[in-house]
Amino acid sequence: MWRRLVAASWLSNALSYPAQHIRWKIIAPYAVLAGLMAVAGTYMVTRLVTGSLEERFNNQLAESARVTSDSFVRRERKHLEVVRSIAFTEGVATATKSGDAPALARLINPIAANTKAERVEVLDTTGKRVYGAKLADAQALTYTSLSDTTDHTAWPAVSNVLSMQVDALGDKFAQLVETPDGYAIYTSGPIYDGNELAGVVLVGSMLPSFLPSVKAEALADVTVYDFDGTPLVTTFPDAQNKTEADLTPADGVRANDGVSTIREHKTLYGRDFDMLYGKIVIRESVVGRYSVGLPSSFILRAGAATRWQMGLLFTVATLAV
Repeated sequence: MWRRLVAASWLSNALSYPAQHIRWKIIAPYAVLAGLMAVAGTYMVTRLVTGSLEERFNNQLAESARVTSDSFVRRERKHLEVVRSIAFTEGVATATKSGDAPALARLINPIAANTKAERVEVLDTTGKRVYGAKLADAQALTYTSLSDTTDHTAWPAVSNVLSMQVDALGDKFAQLVETPDGYAIYTSGPIYDGNELAGVVLVGSMLPSFLPSVKAEALADVTVYDFDGTPLVTTFPDAQNKTEADLTPADGVRANDGVSTIREHKTLYGRDFDMLYGKIVIRESVVGRYSVGLPSSFILRAGAATRWQMGLLFTVATLAV
């Protein structure tokens, strides 16, 4: 009992000590004011730093999405140039109708090499491949023949040309397709012999080789999805060790078809990323979806570092006061 009385007496004396000395009556208001300024100053400076970083981060994320979308459009325009060059080359229509693969190789290979096209195929009017080649060596610009038995008639880009459909932009079409070598983006166009359809020319780029160049331009990791939100190809490192759920958008993101871009926060490799999703629009048609990802954890680290620095500064200032 006496220990409690001693403790209570000591606490009472300690609390009343400042009131018994005039120097504490003078110092206390300044100490309280300095503390309030420390809290307010730390909060304002931290908000200012993190706010500036967040604004720059948001601008960079939006710019990365724009660059990624433009990269697909530019690649499709490059495909169109090759499609037109092949379709209007003299002798291509005749060789296609006669099924002369060696003649097509002599006519098309120089065009493909000059444009560094990755994949070039020519189909007859039944959708059967007459000629097909893929880039084997990007340095030497050598091509090897395609030997797979892909059913091209199942591709809308091919069936539209075979049925001689024409949209608002013409008789060329594009889509994402799965090939035995992986996913690719293809552009198709007709080959005419006079007014008669002689066949279809296809020009494609493999996504695994195309996306790294997109990443270099966008300065962000890029992932391509199908219409169901399933990840197809990504530039994130160690993609083969990543589970599908890591990059799969949330249900709300996958179900949202009315918004061109939508944002999501994800944790990958133990780091925070912000993902901005968009639609791959080519020739005014949506052929797939994409996302760009940038690490956002540096904003939290910068805010924490600023709080500690400002807290230390105001603590020293308060002690000096």
